Amino acid sequence: PYQEPTLVYQTAEKISKDISGYIIEVTGGRTLIGQTDFVYLDKGRADGVDPGDKFLVYAQPEKSGFPKRVIGEVQVFLVKDNTSTAVVQTCTDPLARGDAVAFKK
Repeated sequence: PYQEPTLVYQTAEKISKDISGYIIEVTGGRTLIGQTDFVYLDKGRADGVDPGDKFLVYAQPEKSGFPKRVIGEVQVFLVKDNTSTAVVQTCTDPLARGDAVAFKK
């Protein structure tokens, strides 16, 4: 039977990191993407990002003063000095360039 592919990274311990940034690009020149697509983040090895790290994706509030709401989760699989590539694990709304991300604690 078919089984959804998953990324497997061994983590010795849960480490809390204070990393937040933005989606700087999506694959294929599209403006909106969804589950299993790739995104590029503006944070990398120099910021403390490691392969396997998960980030929550937030939508900007429609009105000032309202909290951001989580619209997805991405997992990093390729890390460079100042950027990283992540796969969209889940999303409730389409993700787009400029969406905020924060390390999942």
